[in-house]
Amino acid sequence: MSILQDVIRIFPVQYDEIDCCVVLADREGRIIVVNPAFCRTVGYSAAELTGRRLSEVLHGPLSSVEERQHARDAMAEGRRFTIENVNYRKDGTTFWVHVDATPIRDPQTGEVEGFLGISRNIERRKIVEEKLRNAEKEQNFIQKLLVDILEIISTSVTVYDQGRRLIFYNSAWLTARPLAAPFLRRGMTFEDVLRVSIKAGQYAPDLPADASPEQVEAFLKASIEHFNSHNMSRVIKLGENNSWEAHCFKTEAGYTIISSNNISQQMLQIDVLQQIIDTVPSGIAVYDKNKKLIMVNKTWREQRPILSPHVHNGMTLA
Repeated sequence: MSILQDVIRIFPVQYDEIDCCVVLADREGRIIVVNPAFCRTVGYSAAELTGRRLSEVLHGPLSSVEERQHARDAMAEGRRFTIENVNYRKDGTTFWVHVDATPIRDPQTGEVEGFLGISRNIERRKIVEEKLRNAEKEQNFIQKLLVDILEIISTSVTVYDQGRRLIFYNSAWLTARPLAAPFLRRGMTFEDVLRVSIKAGQYAPDLPADASPEQVEAFLKASIEHFNSHNMSRVIKLGENNSWEAHCFKTEAGYTIISSNNISQQMLQIDVLQQIIDTVPSGIAVYDKNKKLIMVNKTWREQRPILSPHVHNGMTLA
């Protein structure tokens, strides 16, 4: 009695009561015997299946050609194989299966006489995987759309991770820093960005490239305090007539987003207004609607020589 006949003889005892689909096929893939679970799953009776090729019964337009070829090659070479593919039931409906097929060898000659295949329905897993893929595609689309929007707006935007490393910047941010732009890279820390920009002369004339260590440290301290703040704004001068108002935001995940708007034109208007009120002989102090100091004129400072050195724009009336 051959090994294949032995397997056929014990097949009902071994596999009739299990839930997995089990099929015994010859080397050409023709069905010799199947268990009841196989019949229940595909909708064919054992008599309808016997003698037919697996690919003829189970595969259709949605079945993977590559997976089918992989199975054919493995059977021709007499080796074990696993595949995942779309199978068809008798009524034409489809389902995903994972198949693990093992060659049945003659113990004397080593010749492959057939294959024992065990398959399980993985439809639920594939549905979950498809949902995850669709969700990832949607997320990638939204992210790309957001990046595209950020690239066309005039607002400068940067994002730093929890370690203060630069992970995103848009074109407006680089355009605002023509001197420092060639040296700025993702992965740099916030302090690295500042130091590189100072060295490139981006903050001149207020902070020239050859500024003293004390000036540099004072600038770094003020900038880092702004970085660590929540919803705080600060005016940054990136050169002559190139002023930006930066707003710093913290996300719940610990990321820092800095958005800046060009206020150069506004600053020029303020400079002109400053020059005008400096000619007025009376002392003038201008506050905004939130009672924060916008400017004082020359006479006002001369009238308060002791207080004047301690007064700066942004102070409240109190």
